[in-house]
Amino acid sequence: MFISEDRDFIEEVINESESKTDSFMSKVNNALFDMLKNPTDEQIKKFRDTRDALLVGWLLAMMEDARPDFYQAAQIGIDVADRQLAEKGIKEIKNKNITKNTFLEKVDSRIDSLQQDLTAITESIKSNSEKIIKELKSSPTANGLKEQKKISSEIAADLQEKGITFFTDKIGRKTPIEKYVRMRVFTDSVTIQRTSYFVRAIQYGVDLVRIVHLNIHPTCELCAPFEGKILSINGDEAGYMTIEQAENYGLFHPNCDHIPEELELAPVDKGGEGVINLNKANEKRLEYNNKKSMI
Repeated sequence: MFISEDRDFIEEVINESESKTDSFMSKVNNALFDMLKNPTDEQIKKFRDTRDALLVGWLLAMMEDARPDFYQAAQIGIDVADRQLAEKGIKEIKNKNITKNTFLEKVDSRIDSLQQDLTAITESIKSNSEKIIKELKSSPTANGLKEQKKISSEIAADLQEKGITFFTDKIGRKTPIEKYVRMRVFTDSVTIQRTSYFVRAIQYGVDLVRIVHLNIHPTCELCAPFEGKILSINGDEAGYMTIEQAENYGLFHPNCDHIPEELELAPVDKGGEGVINLNKANEKRLEYNNKKSMI
């Protein structure tokens, strides 16, 4: 995210995705509860067929929406970089190896990552429901269907709040799909926009960027050490922390609760702007990211 006027576009992407996810996942949960009312083999098969069709439909709908939105986010990043380069009088392309395909590949890579992630989520939802079906079938049924319906009623009561449309992440947290997709779409849109911005800078031989806080909201603890500081995009300028290193310490982290920073290309160091005093929150974030990368 670079300029506040672009925020409306990102919010539109989030709201649209959240609504679509909520609609599909609500239908999946409703199909489960319908099956639990009458858990016969026929109803279990009907539920599985309905569940799988809904999940395929959801995945196709999400990817159909994501592709043009992500390309638009990339274009925003390029446009912002172009305006700043023009303001600094930087007109000559330095890296001719960077072409239109370079930007397209970056977006396609993010789209592929999203599709893999959402596909894994559909498998998680299937797994959640299969555990319930297994529990139903393995429960004692001394009184036949009557006993099974009693067990189904108990399971339904237990699932009333969360249903089965959640997944367990790499560190064991159970996350509602709606919440995760909202965060993921926002993060991916902003990341694509930022990545295109940085690639455009590299294309024109610019390696330094300043993080400028807009002073609309107080910055968070993770981002505070980087405010007003200059970073190296590609690691070409000695004496400056790279963007990748800063991200490992928490810069640009998901779910940041203050307005995203503006970025300034080709800044002039006014003295000491490459010195970054990290705090305990940054150190903990680095430890967390290192552990996550090993999972």
